[in-house]
This record gives sequence, C-alpha cells and structure tokens, in this order.
Amino acid sequence: MIFALLFATQLGAEAIDVPLVKVMYSPQFDEVCAGRVESPLDPDAVAELDGLMPELEAAWRDNGPTLLVAARDAVGRPFRFQEATARLLTCGAASRSRPLVINVRPYLQTTGGRRRAALRQFARTVFHEVLHRYVADLIPDHGTPLLRKYGAEPEEVRDHLHLFAIEEVAYRTTGRERDLADVKAFESRLVNARLFARGRAIVGAEGAEAFLAELRDAP
Repeated sequence: MIFALLFATQLGAEAIDVPLVKVMYSPQFDEVCAGRVESPLDPDAVAELDGLMPELEAAWRDNGPTLLVAARDAVGRPFRFQEATARLLTCGAASRSRPLVINVRPYLQTTGGRRRAALRQFARTVFHEVLHRYVADLIPDHGTPLLRKYGAEPEEVRDHLHLFAIEEVAYRTTGRERDLADVKAFESRLVNARLFARGRAIVGAEGAEAFLAELRDAP
C-alpha cells in the first residue's frame, strides 16, 4: 500500500523560483473520495498506481518545472504561492485546482485500457491545474475587458481563456508544440471537449498575447 510519495523538481524550486509541486497519494483521501462518488476503490488500480509512482515522478521532473518557468516568463508575474500538493485519486473524481487533485485513472492500464493516456500527459495535467491557481491569483475581482467581452460564454470557457493563452506560449517557447497538440487531443476525449475547443478558438481569434497582457497589467 502506498502511504505518501513526495517529489520535488530536478532543478530545485528555489533555483528556478516557481512553486515546489509535491505529489502525494493517500489511501484515506482516496477512500473519502470514493465514498463521495459512491463507488468503491479498485484495489488493482491502487496497486498499479503504487508501481507507477516512479514513472509519474519522472514525467513531472522532466517536464513540469520547465513549463512552470515558461509560464512565469510568458506572463512576467511571479507565482503568489511557493508550494502546491497534488493529491492523486483513483476514485474517478475529475482533476481540479482547488483543492489540487489529479485523476490518475486515464494513466492506468487497469482503468484506461486501450485508451490509456501517455504518462507525459500526467505532467501536462498537473501543469494545467497549477496554472488555474496562478491565473486566479492574478485576475482582479471585477474581471478583465476580455472576460467581460466573452461574458455570455459558459463559465468553463471563460475560466480557461487566460490559462489556454499561457499554455500556447509556454509549450511553444519550450519547443513542445507536439505536446500541445497532444494536450488538445486529450481534451477532445473529455466530457467538456466542446467547451475546451471553444475556449481555444477564442484565444486563437484574439491572440494569446491579448490575454497575457491582461495578466501582466493586473493590479
């Protein structure tokens, strides 16, 4: 049984001045989640996750810190938090930013089967959810001109506009255009695929820089 695995980054959080991301699996936390979604934990999935932890660690170490640095540089604003703990879940609950939880079912053979996602996507998902908090800390309470312009769009669309703009630049400046294409392919299989596609289309129409400028100029 896994109790906890914490891993930092290969570069060191202090050296690159971005949040130290800690990844943890807690059976107790997963069991609470399973109770809330009214579905018992799959012991085979938990066991597979136990063996997969070193590979998940490597996936984040090799990709996450570089992307966080690229995000900070694209916006030109520091992160307002120094640490983040991502709790891994096999219970089936969706990944989210607050609390920071990551659904690992897509990455397990037990639960993903033939459609199992590449472990590299795990790092992209953690990056995505950490970005939600970064953006939320910068957006003023009264919103921004572009958020007001697209005020009629569903909340799920508006919540991703500035984030998608950061992703577009971060993946491009780090030479990971293929990763971004894979991210979009992964999104196309999710429940909110249509909303994600709409958000990316808006960012494409306005240009990523327009959204980055709003974050850069936020009070």
